[in-house]
Amino acid sequence: MFSGDNLIKSMGEAIDRVKNAPDARAFEDVVCHLRTYMISLEMDSRYLIELERKAYYLRNEYSEKDTKERMEEAKNRVAKFLAEIMDNHTDGELLVKVLNNYYLFLENLLEREPHKKETFKRNS
Repeated sequence: MFSGDNLIKSMGEAIDRVKNAPDARAFEDVVCHLRTYMISLEMDSRYLIELERKAYYLRNEYSEKDTKERMEEAKNRVAKFLAEIMDNHTDGELLVKVLNNYYLFLENLLEREPHKKETFKRNS
């Protein structure tokens, strides 16, 4: 379903891809990949719900021009929403997240056998 080339790797890339989506299908694909990316970041579900709300637009089956305009509005809403998320996540929050996982890193580091050429000595 997803190829490695289409996966989103950063919020900045997501904003660019949303803004540059040429048609409705491409926009839907970007939103789908963005949702997957946000889930991989373990973002709160309220962000996912808000993403769906911002990305929604009504299609006008009688006017392709009207549908395109509505899609452009949705693209702008999603891009603005992503920019707000980036602004709201401060360095302090990221530091706390890293520090919360520090003991897992340390435990993994000490339990794993060193490489043959490594000179790491254990005090056991």
